[in-house]
Amino acid sequence: MRLFMNRIAGFSLFTINPKAVRKPERPALLKMLDLIIQQKRSDTAPVNDNAINEEADFMKKYDPFQQIDRSINRSYFLKSYGYGLILFAFPFILFLLTGKNNNHLFYIIVSFILYPFAKVLIDRLFGFKLRYILKKQQGPTHNLEQLMIIFDLVIFHLSLFIAPIGIVFLLISYIVMRRKRSDN
Repeated sequence: MRLFMNRIAGFSLFTINPKAVRKPERPALLKMLDLIIQQKRSDTAPVNDNAINEEADFMKKYDPFQQIDRSINRSYFLKSYGYGLILFAFPFILFLLTGKNNNHLFYIIVSFILYPFAKVLIDRLFGFKLRYILKKQQGPTHNLEQLMIIFDLVIFHLSLFIAPIGIVFLLISYIVMRRKRSDN
């Protein structure tokens, strides 16, 4: 398999297990990998001696995808309310056309209002990372994106129960952030 890939790609592929390299030796490894990559990219240019010192700098330089944006701010809530509006529209039209029972209509209005607060908790636990992995994937991810939409629908309908936990989470994280600022 390896020789076959060498013939196709024109270069040898390798992986390094993170457990094989001790933590104190990782900066030296990253520095050497950076020097090798610089030399391969420009065969005639001199090698830059200002090699990368930290793992984050190395990933920022060579990883085409940006870091995960885990910030929960005004734009996050606006996006969540926009997405919640899309999730709200179909049941609203359905219940409006049937017009028999207004309790369901009240339920989806409350779910629409509470959806971003329920989504905060799920996104902070694993949602941001999962969306980042899906964005970074190469190849078809259609089924996984459909699964994420179904999961968002479940969150929308359970937001009445999940949102209070999300609100408490936001309050606790705000208090911790304020306390850290006051300590500095």
